[in-house]
Amino acid sequence: MQAVLQVPIESVYADLPVFVVLAVWNLFVLFVISKKVYEFSLKKGRSTSSSMYFSREY
Repeated sequence: MQAVLQVPIESVYADLPVFVVLAVWNLFVLFVISKKVYEFSLKKGRSTSSSMYFSREY
């Protein structure tokens, strides 16, 4: 069986640090920043659905 993508393992290892940094940043934005934006918009008197929209978009 022939491999479909002929990517050397060294190339995968070289890109791994960049992938880890971007994955950690993405999780931080999802779980920390969007929650803070949601809570802030609720505190400012926005509705729940409006707050959810703002937390997804920003």
